[in-house]
Amino acid sequence: MKKIFFLLFTLPFLLNSQEININKDKWVIEWGKFSSESLSSSNQILSTTIPQYLMENIDFSHKHYLDSTENKLVLQELIHSKKKELTKERLDITKSRDLLLFEGYTQEKLKKIDERFKLNEEKFLKLETINELNLDGIDISYFPKDVNDLKYKDPFSVNSYMKKKSIDYYITGVLEEEYENIFLTIYLYSKYNYNPIKIWSGVGSSEDILNYREDILDSLYPYIVSKDVIPYTISVEEKDALIYINNEFKSLGIYSGYYVKKNPLNIMISKEGFETLKFKKVFTRYNNDLKVKLVESNSSTIDIETNPSGAKVYYGSLFMGETPLSIPLYSYAQKITLSLDGYREQSLVISSRSKSVNIDLEKGIIDSRQLFIEEKKNFYTSSAVFSFALAVPLFLNTQNLSDNENIEYIAIGNAVIWGINFFYRLYKYLDSAQISVE
Repeated sequence: MKKIFFLLFTLPFLLNSQEININKDKWVIEWGKFSSESLSSSNQILSTTIPQYLMENIDFSHKHYLDSTENKLVLQELIHSKKKELTKERLDITKSRDLLLFEGYTQEKLKKIDERFKLNEEKFLKLETINELNLDGIDISYFPKDVNDLKYKDPFSVNSYMKKKSIDYYITGVLEEEYENIFLTIYLYSKYNYNPIKIWSGVGSSEDILNYREDILDSLYPYIVSKDVIPYTISVEEKDALIYINNEFKSLGIYSGYYVKKNPLNIMISKEGFETLKFKKVFTRYNNDLKVKLVESNSSTIDIETNPSGAKVYYGSLFMGETPLSIPLYSYAQKITLSLDGYREQSLVISSRSKSVNIDLEKGIIDSRQLFIEEKKNFYTSSAVFSFALAVPLFLNTQNLSDNENIEYIAIGNAVIWGINFFYRLYKYLDSAQISVE
């Protein structure tokens, strides 16, 4: 009965212990501060802003896939680590057996220890038969988590960072300045390669270098993920079309990026006067060049907006409504007029090729009632001045001015000028009265 119980107790242990867990569950990538010895003080901030951008914008959902070299070296490291564990376990078993012999033993206890020793040897033999890791992508972890920790990174201590057992990749860069140009080179150090990999290099002003950040980020993906990363290009026949990827504006007319196999990309391409194109796309290595031609919009209306709104819109002589307003388009050109009390009238010509407009109205006296009051005031003022100007030569004619007749002639000329002004103001007054009645 004891033997049966012993077998039932030890069988799960024996079966499980024969399995060897050789696995790598995490791929660790560490960012480093960029070296910047030759940079001016105003550009020193680039040594942390660029890696900070990369750290904050990297896609954390990616997985790393081992290439053939990494697979071999990672396997060697894992086997070596497992052998150390088994060696320590064997030493513990041997010590237990020796202790058992001195303290007294039974054949049952001795057999149990011998079984453990035998299983240990079997695991060693199984390790020798493993020649490849079958990992369906390794989760990537990025460090440091806090961008402020970059300040304390020593860009010249790459080797010491790489000696950390947990790090697989270390990314850093070199910034140099010469004649107002900045030279940037990004390096990737790998535990599984003897020489650093130059990922990206570029030159330009500090503003140019900052504008290269997305290109640098895209250039990292083929190394970090190293599998299932597909370079793709979207080119639109309309060169000024707007290209959006996952609701983020990317470029005008043409865009090149990297697609990591996971979810389809949400692509939107738009241009005024053309139908907006929205679709989802999965790129493959054999289908990674997308060419698009937009279709012209068949819209038969034009949107008219004014600032302020509420302006009356006349299409020729036909009243169409008040802004904001959508009005039909015709194949021929047509004049529309915008009118709003207190603002000057404005006109524009539209045709089938016209686009929606938003017009700022200019302030002016257009209100019919206000116009009538203003012209009435001007007429009364002109009447009074004309009456006075007319009375002056009549008065002078009653005087004895034989010595200086020029004064009388000047007075008559002045009366004639103000008489003309009087009749002009009378015309404007009558015209405004008619508009007010209408």
